[in-house]
Amino acid sequence: MHATKRLTTILGLLTAVLIWGPNVGLARAAEAAPAGDVLSIGAPEAPGQIDLYLDPLCPYSGKMVQDQGEEIARLIESGRLHINLRFVDFLDKYSASGTYDTRAIYASFVVADQSRSSETTWRFIQQIYAKDAQPEEEGDTDLTNDQLAALAERVHAPRGRRI
Repeated sequence: MHATKRLTTILGLLTAVLIWGPNVGLARAAEAAPAGDVLSIGAPEAPGQIDLYLDPLCPYSGKMVQDQGEEIARLIESGRLHINLRFVDFLDKYSASGTYDTRAIYASFVVADQSRSSETTWRFIQQIYAKDAQPEEEGDTDLTNDQLAALAERVHAPRGRRI
């Protein structure tokens, strides 16, 4: 019950930021974290600025990306939103492999580095949170490195280092 209420509150706040944030005036992003800690997605000068914390295995992170992902993509592509994406891996130990969060996060950084495209990076993130792709906490399976690479190919990320 509390988790549902908390999720509703988080989604409501994110929706409010996405709808009204760009119209309030120039917002400032949080101070940048050390290199390697943050994925910068979208135009840094965009009027809408958010810091987004996601865990690749978290069902609430998945629900937010599934429900709001297309709107976020439109705002990024139109230059109206900049995201400082801060991945967390606190559920890693609850993945079937014990390393899924770490590998999915690394794959996201590889896609961002190889593509140099905010749109491609966000589309990849949408893929790892898609209902048919995101593993369950304490599930029997999670995505292999080859499956993560296939998701990158699906969004036309350039081939680069193997994950």
